[in-house]
Amino acid sequence: MEREVYIDTDLLESYQRRHIIIFPVEGDAGYIAQCPSLPECQASGETWEETITAIKEAIELWIVSALARGQSIPSDVPIRIELI
Repeated sequence: MEREVYIDTDLLESYQRRHIIIFPVEGDAGYIAQCPSLPECQASGETWEETITAIKEAIELWIVSALARGQSIPSDVPIRIELI
């Protein structure tokens, strides 16, 4: 069953500010990014910029999906990017 959800963009933006961790993949094969406060929210990319874009999209999709299901969104600290 399809369900339409209307989300206040200001609300979504406040939820999108997240702590993320970026790990380089062995063998110079790109990066993996994770958002620890959102279970199983991760993304990858071949470049740093691609990885940042991918994790931002993954966070947005995770949040939109949770809101559509009526789930609460875990709180988090303002976004901080780490390269390990």
